[in-house]
Amino acid sequence: MTKTINTACGGGTFRIDNAIREIGLTQRGIIVATSERRVYDWLCEYIKPYEENRYAIRHAETEQDFSLLVEKRRMAIVFIEVDFFGERAIGCLERIHKENPRLRVILFSVASLPREDKRHFLWRGADSFLSLREKPELVQKQMRSVFDGYDNVSEKTLRQVRERNRLAGIPPHLTPQEVDVCRFVAKEKGRKEIADYLGISVKTVDNHLYSVRKKFGKRNRVGILRVAVSIGILSPEELGDDSFDYSALPLTDRTC
Repeated sequence: MTKTINTACGGGTFRIDNAIREIGLTQRGIIVATSERRVYDWLCEYIKPYEENRYAIRHAETEQDFSLLVEKRRMAIVFIEVDFFGERAIGCLERIHKENPRLRVILFSVASLPREDKRHFLWRGADSFLSLREKPELVQKQMRSVFDGYDNVSEKTLRQVRERNRLAGIPPHLTPQEVDVCRFVAKEKGRKEIADYLGISVKTVDNHLYSVRKKFGKRNRVGILRVAVSIGILSPEELGDDSFDYSALPLTDRTC
């Protein structure tokens, strides 16, 4: 069923069409993925100065809406609220980036987000990140960067992301997803939690754990974390206060 709603945003009017409606030949598409209408309106206030009939804005309220929209031709930018995909956010980011390499993915949040989480999202496929909790003038500046074609990432953050990419290739080489698994092991996450967060199966997590143990030559959690820190794949700050206080038990459901 097609649904068209007129709503005032930042002094203008946006027409919200559902996923069935096509994008005009002279327009490019913008997807705003959030389950909260008030958050959609909030973000639209910052998008409005750049709309000028050049873009057709679509609101994805559910994952089904998002799946239909992201397949449409002429989609250029997608703004995704951090919590939209829940714990599967990282896995979804990677899938979007792989299936739609030309689509710019901008994550945004209405709440404060730890700096490390922000860096991690950028590392896993997001092009930029916006925090709607910043001062309006700063959000406006960030939005201008997005529509000017620049990634809204500070040079400091870029250096940290590049450093993480470099560290991920230090022998013994781990894949990016194996690095993620190590990071969650350090946070004492269970196999099911790791699978949900990365958007993969528990069996795939087990395969990654097996690969890490084989590459590191270690069979237990403590041994893996010690090697990961010693070669720079994990920083000491990423470890819990008691990460090395456990006895050397095998990696099982109890310890990972």
